Amino acid sequence: MIDNVVALRDAWRSVLMVLGVSAQGRIVIGGPLAPSIGEAVPVGLSGNTSSLATLGSGPDVGASATPAATSLEDGSIDVVIMLGAWATVHELAEVAREAGRILRPGGIVWFGRRDLDAVLQSTPATNRSVLMYRSYPSSVTHVAQSAGMGFALELALVRARFRSVSTDSVALPSAALSSIDDYVDAVEKGMWPGVERLTVEDRKALTRDIRQSLRGAIFPMVEYQPWYLVSAIRST
Repeated sequence: MIDNVVALRDAWRSVLMVLGVSAQGRIVIGGPLAPSIGEAVPVGLSGNTSSLATLGSGPDVGASATPAATSLEDGSIDVVIMLGAWATVHELAEVAREAGRILRPGGIVWFGRRDLDAVLQSTPATNRSVLMYRSYPSSVTHVAQSAGMGFALELALVRARFRSVSTDSVALPSAALSSIDDYVDAVEKGMWPGVERLTVEDRKALTRDIRQSLRGAIFPMVEYQPWYLVSAIRST
């Protein structure tokens, strides 16, 4: 388990460094990947201590805090990272407005959604979750709703008065696994969104496919998933 934590932490440090997110300053994160990012940021990309606020459990945010209502002070945050932290376009707009409120002038925001197009165009060798999304259409529905937002992320940030909006497709770490059983268990618990929509028989078949694809795999391994990211800067 310790090796898994270290592997996931190192993976997130590398990603954040590539994105240009400094571990110094105040960072707010939100969405399903928030806990794994939180494992990476506090130590700091260069060994420095960072003040991290994770929604619902971090410093200066209450247990009832949400991405759309953080309870943080105006202009008190340097970086906001929100990955899939909304279910509808309306919620997305609320999260964008809240990010604009809590960010300092010149602060950076990263919004992201899962890049379903990239997943469906991949192979099991590069993205194992395609085993589920191609074979079991019912699993795609929930993810497709988010992916179908099109330019909604960019539009939400522009309407919230952010500037210098740019986009990218980046593979983000979602979990570190120590064995085939660990991998299968992680999928069952939601590492691949949409698995909950499969029937019992389909889940059994998917498990067989996963085990077959992992024969000869080297553990521990870090699972990556492609995300569509939009970054922007808080206007002064």
